[in-house]
Amino acid sequence: MKRTLGYLLSLALVGTAGAQTSSGSGSQTGSGSQADQGSKAAPQGRPAPEARGRSKPKSGEHKFHSRLKSSNDVNASAAGSAAPSGTADFTTDGAVIVYEVHVSDMATPPAAAEIHMGAPGDAGPVIVVLPLTPNATGAAEGKGTIDASQIRGTKPDGSPMAMDDLVIAMRSGKAHVAVRSKRNDPAGLSGPIESEGP
Repeated sequence: MKRTLGYLLSLALVGTAGAQTSSGSGSQTGSGSQADQGSKAAPQGRPAPEARGRSKPKSGEHKFHSRLKSSNDVNASAAGSAAPSGTADFTTDGAVIVYEVHVSDMATPPAAAEIHMGAPGDAGPVIVVLPLTPNATGAAEGKGTIDASQIRGTKPDGSPMAMDDLVIAMRSGKAHVAVRSKRNDPAGLSGPIESEGP
């Protein structure tokens, strides 16, 4: 009888110890699982969803605008005469420049616009010629693309200007657009090329 009771007590003690061990290891496993889930829920080093959704402007893309007025031109028209006006817009990715020019109310329809170096009153050298299509009312417009082969200006050291040189001049306000029907036309118009950003 004593042996039987002793044996039963031993079984009971072994069972209790086993349950405690199992319970301890189970809680450790559970906490480990929660830690794993936590690390998956909040990964390190990744941007927030709203940051990932923001788009960046294309590298090198830039927009420019020029408001063309007769009062800007080196050959400004006299007071009381017709006042031609126009706009020129440019977009570049660094490799080419896409342009669009519109002019109106010129005494004689012009055949081309020109990008010059310097401010409008400086009458700097012609860098690029932009062909225009005129109509009978004194208006004209032109659209197209400027590539490196159309740039005919030179740098101070005498070497040919590249596309980068032209874009830098436009970015820094050192270029302007001029439109006239013929050289020294008193009814010409021009305007500085101004950066509008990406």
